[in-house]
Amino acid sequence: MIEGYIEVPAEELDLGTTLEVGQTFSWYKKKDGNLYTSDGEKYYTTSEGELLVIWQENDKIHYKATGGMENQINKRFRLDESLVNIKKRLKGKDKFLDRALETYEGLRILNDDFFPCLISYLCSPQMRIPRIKNMFNSLAERYGTKVQVNGKTYLQFPTVDQLSEASEEELRDLGIGYRAKYIVETVEQLMNGEVSLEEIKDMDYREAHDEIKKLYGVGDKVADCVLLFGAGKLEAFPVDTWIKKAVKKHYPEMYDKNYRKLGDNFRDFFGEKYTGYAQEYLFHYMRNHESSE
Repeated sequence: MIEGYIEVPAEELDLGTTLEVGQTFSWYKKKDGNLYTSDGEKYYTTSEGELLVIWQENDKIHYKATGGMENQINKRFRLDESLVNIKKRLKGKDKFLDRALETYEGLRILNDDFFPCLISYLCSPQMRIPRIKNMFNSLAERYGTKVQVNGKTYLQFPTVDQLSEASEEELRDLGIGYRAKYIVETVEQLMNGEVSLEEIKDMDYREAHDEIKKLYGVGDKVADCVLLFGAGKLEAFPVDTWIKKAVKKHYPEMYDKNYRKLGDNFRDFFGEKYTGYAQEYLFHYMRNHESSE
């Protein structure tokens, strides 16, 4: 394995918050002898049979990697974008968002692998984050190819081909529930070429949103989550229960029953390049500070 570090100021990336806020299920946290430091947890992800382990100590992101995976750190964490500058552009828009921006330092939008991101959010309806993670892990355990490095085994999410072998009944047996049909039908559409995830990445936001909704079980909110966290569409504004509460309480004049219109209101207010970041800070703040209100 290749070992090293990159310098990233703490205000540009809080690794733990970014990976555990609920936007990704493709990273795993370990606390065993190989994946733990005195300063905190180490996290790993896998892709195409290769492994990336990272952890944060002060202003350094340390890594261990195989197969050039260290070169994906910048891409996966969007480090070419200055979070400090993004937050400067958002500050002063309104007091509630300012409170969220000040509370969390270093919370970044991730750039996850598209297919695992899609399947994780197909599992998300009416599910809490830990339960979604359990479903995601079960799929990796059952259908993914394990990655072996230095005698250790690491989970890897299945490819479209591998997951196409799963039946709806098998997925229900894993505890996926009614979402099993979403996964089976969506994978079949991808296998048949009815929808191309690669083509969606190259579309503008609105076109991509309409296209990904052709997949079985993908509605407005799931489409926005997948486009934001898996396709780099920062214009996306996922509206879940927490965001709806935030809008009705703090932005009542911007609320609209029409999903696209509501999103357009916030894209106009925050700016299309910053809407996704605003959403993530609002979501995290609502879930942690106003959950009992």
